[in-house]
Amino acid sequence: QFRQFIESSGYVTDAEKNNRGCVHEDMNAPGTPFVMNPKLTWKTPGYEQTDGHPVTCVSWHDAQQYVAWLSAETKTPYRLPTEVEWERAARGGQATAYFWGSKASNNQANYSGVGGKDQWPAVAPVGQFPANKYYVQDTSGNLWEWVEDCWHTTYHNAPIDGKAWEAGCENPSVRVRRGGSWDMNGAGMRSAIRSPGSQHDRSNLYGFRVARDWQKKQ
Repeated sequence: QFRQFIESSGYVTDAEKNNRGCVHEDMNAPGTPFVMNPKLTWKTPGYEQTDGHPVTCVSWHDAQQYVAWLSAETKTPYRLPTEVEWERAARGGQATAYFWGSKASNNQANYSGVGGKDQWPAVAPVGQFPANKYYVQDTSGNLWEWVEDCWHTTYHNAPIDGKAWEAGCENPSVRVRRGGSWDMNGAGMRSAIRSPGSQHDRSNLYGFRVARDWQKKQ
């Protein structure tokens, strides 16, 4: 789906502009293992990737361009989910650490290592693990997912209507990611886990999913 967007629109992702590349984890690098590799993009993220995998090495800004294109192409209002919407969908009506219970499980999600149903050392194709009670899959682990909101350290004064939190941003260019990724331990993919990132950050640990606004039939 992302490939169709690129081929149709001619859009150039942040990773592809001026060969900027994408962040990956290099355990041999001095200091932090997370380094920019100019060869990595959504086409070549540094591990095996097919059209059945979720797109990665995309920034929040790239995701916004995709949903704008998708909305125009389909004449349907698509967007990134808000942080509240994302967590509600990810929890599937459950208050436990994960929608399936209180303990991490390789039979339920793709995260660090392999075992059980998790046989992928990096990203798994979409839909390989059970859905929650809201019929949503892959919210725990696999890839961090960009949401609409700007970053706030706490939920103090957060809106209670489910809309994106865009007021009083600590930095309007810093956005929110949810869900953890394939390199995280079990605790790092809890339904409550969240992290900040610049809207132009990209990594082979990041992806996104879309939301579609409800439309009343005429």
